[in-house]
Amino acid sequence: MSDSQLYARLLLPRGHGYPLFHPQPYDDLWDIRSTGTQIGDVGVVKDGCFDVLFNICYPADHPINRRFNRGLPEGFEQLEVPPADIAPQVAYHPPGADVSNTRITKRRLDIDAGVENNVFLPAGAGAVVEISASAKETAVLLLPDGAARWDLRPLRVFKDYALKHARSWYTWVNGRLGWMVESGDLYLITGVDKSSTWSVLATENRSEDLSLSLKLKAAQFASASGSCTWEWESTSSFANSGPRRQPGWERPAGSEPEKDQTLFLRGFKVTVRSSSWIKSSKALSITESKPAHILGKSGFVPYSSPRAGSASQSTLRSSRPGGLQDEMEASVDYYPNSSTAYHPGCIVNDYLLESSPNADVAVTHDGEWMSVVHPDEKMPEDSVLLERISGKYHILTAAGAVYLDHPIRTTSVSSKEDLAPKKKALLISIRSMGSNLRDLPPDVYADVHAMRRLLVERYGYSESDIVMLLDSGEGIQPTGVNIMRAIGDLVRGARKGDSFFFLCELVNRILV
Repeated sequence: MSDSQLYARLLLPRGHGYPLFHPQPYDDLWDIRSTGTQIGDVGVVKDGCFDVLFNICYPADHPINRRFNRGLPEGFEQLEVPPADIAPQVAYHPPGADVSNTRITKRRLDIDAGVENNVFLPAGAGAVVEISASAKETAVLLLPDGAARWDLRPLRVFKDYALKHARSWYTWVNGRLGWMVESGDLYLITGVDKSSTWSVLATENRSEDLSLSLKLKAAQFASASGSCTWEWESTSSFANSGPRRQPGWERPAGSEPEKDQTLFLRGFKVTVRSSSWIKSSKALSITESKPAHILGKSGFVPYSSPRAGSASQSTLRSSRPGGLQDEMEASVDYYPNSSTAYHPGCIVNDYLLESSPNADVAVTHDGEWMSVVHPDEKMPEDSVLLERISGKYHILTAAGAVYLDHPIRTTSVSSKEDLAPKKKALLISIRSMGSNLRDLPPDVYADVHAMRRLLVERYGYSESDIVMLLDSGEGIQPTGVNIMRAIGDLVRGARKGDSFFFLCELVNRILV
C-alpha cells in the first residue's frame, strides 16, 4: 500500500471526506486558477492529488474548462450556483489544529511553549516542533495556520446532474482524452477543506516499542503576514509538507496567504456499469455473499478506445428505463491489476449496481458512507460498511440510475397520538422474474395498486403507512435486502391493538 493510500485509509473515518496526501494543486492548475479545488470540479484522485477535468459551475469558455483544448463532454451545460447555496466556515480548523488516527504529542523545542495553544507560534528562524506518536499505523495532518471549509447546501441538484451526465463524462475522458479512467474514479466535488500551509505523514511502525518521533522546522517566511511553511527534517517519502512554490515565486506585497491547498474532498463518486454485470438478474445479499462477489470489479475502463495490452474488450450494453437494452458504440477494457485508490463510495456504488440489474449508473455521496462510520473506529471491512448502509438507507432506481435515498425513519413514542393503534401495510409485487419488463402487459401491477386503494378507502389505512416494493425499475426495488428490511420496519415498535397487512405477489402466485 502506498503512503497516500495508507494516509487516506487511516483518516477516512475522521469524517472530513477523502484525505489528500498531496494537497497542492498541479502546477498548470495553479497557473489557471489560484484558489485550488472548487465546488463543481469534476476530476480524479491520482496518487493522493486531485486532478481537475472541468467544472460544471463555470461557463464552457472558462480557462479551467479549456485546460486540455479537447472540448467538453457532450451535452455539457453550466449549472449556476448562487452564493447562498455555499456554506462557508473560514475557521473550521483553528490554527495549530491537527487531524490524526491516533493520539499524538506536539512539543515546541526552541521555546518553552507555543502561543494560544498553537505550538507553531511564534514562527521564526530556528523554530522546531517535535511530533511524537506510539501506534502501529500513524497518519497525521498538521495545520499551522488552520483551514477553512466550504460545502454545497442543495446536494440533490448535483446528484441529478451527475446521474444525467455520467455516461458522457466517461465517454469524453476515456474516448476524447484517452485517460483510461476506471469506472468509479470520477469525482464531482460538493465540498472542500483548504489551507495555506500543511504537513502530513503516514507510516507503518514495525519497531517493537512502536514509538515515532519526527521534527518540523520553519522555512519560507512570508514577511507580509508573519506566516511560514514548515518542513520535515526527515526526507522520507512518508512525510510531506507544503506548499512548495516554483523558483522565483513571490507573494504580492501586503497579501495574505491564499487558502489554495486542498486537504479533504467531499462529493459524489460516479460509477457506470461494467458489461460483465449486465447479465446478473438476482438480488445480492450482503450476509450471504463473499467480498469478491461485491468488490471484484476493478480494472474496468468504460467508453475507451480499443488498444493493445488490455485483457479483454466487449461492447457495453446499457439498461434503459423499462428494461430495454441498448448497445453503445463504445469499447470497454479490463485491467485486472488495478491501482485505483480505495474509496468507500466506490464500494457502495458497486453494491448498488449489483443489487439493481436495471440500472447502469450509480452515485454515492461521501456524507452517506461517513454517516455509518464512527470517528473513533478504524475503517470497517467492506461487508460491514455495506451492511450498515443497507440498514440505514433506501435504495432507489429511476431512469437507469441507482442511488441511496433518505435514511430509514425510526419511530418514537412521545405523545398520546403516538400511542394510538397503528395500521401499517407492506405490498410486494415481483412480476418480471425470468421476463423482460417490456414483454409484460401495462397493467401487470394493477392488483397491488387496487389493494392499496382498498386499504385506504375501506379500511382506513394512511397512504404514508403503506410501503410498496415493485420490480418495475422505479422506486425501492424488492431485492432480498430491501424485503427483509421492509418486513422489519413493518412490525418494528408493534404494540397491542396495531394492525398489519402483508401481501406478496410472485409472478402468478399470491401469498397473503
